Amino acid sequence: MNVYLEAVQIRKETFSTSVNEAFQASLDCVKKLGWEIIKQDPDIGEIKAKTGATLRSWGENISIKATADRPSQTTISVMSDAPFQLFDWGKSSENEKLFIEQLRKNIKMIT
Repeated sequence: MNVYLEAVQIRKETFSTSVNEAFQASLDCVKKLGWEIIKQDPDIGEIKAKTGATLRSWGENISIKATADRPSQTTISVMSDAPFQLFDWGKSSENEKLFIEQLRKNIKMIT
């Protein structure tokens, strides 16, 4: 029997804002999306969150990282994975897309 696991993808986007502003905007996104914040560390720009269970998933773990490229430029990386499933039926990719779309709105509001 062959089992094919989906490749883990990390979605990245660069914003013209400071790492602190991007981190705060990311926290706001997590809250607006209704995800539970498990851990947040502004010193290293990391957020860990999880989604609730749905009909398609038992829930996903979300990892977000804010990295300063320059003083006013930050790259945000987001990764979603479903730890209790072999396939997530596109839910992880959907989570990443929703997060980046919401983050664009949040960043636009502060710049």
